Amino acid sequence: MEGKTRKCPYCAEEIAAEAVRCPYCRSRVAALDPARWYRDHPGRRLAGVAAAIGHAVALPVSGVRLGFVVLTFVHLIAANGADRSDLGTGAVPGGPLA
Repeated sequence: MEGKTRKCPYCAEEIAAEAVRCPYCRSRVAALDPARWYRDHPGRRLAGVAAAIGHAVALPVSGVRLGFVVLTFVHLIAANGADRSDLGTGAVPGGPLA
């Protein structure tokens, strides 16, 4: 393992080339390698952000896309419910709750 080192992208200390986490700043350097986040993987044109996230968390791109859709609907339903939370509570215009 001698001579096989690289610089941590966050603290610039020399670490082992196989290191997953920097022993100096405790940053994850293997899974979140900044070089991997650039658009250099084969599915970049079709998948874009979903492919990058899927690659980083080891999930299929279709699963990431499905997660985006589900979370979008959950967010819309929650936001719609929050907007209508004061309906039917008996609030009086100009009263203390207005």
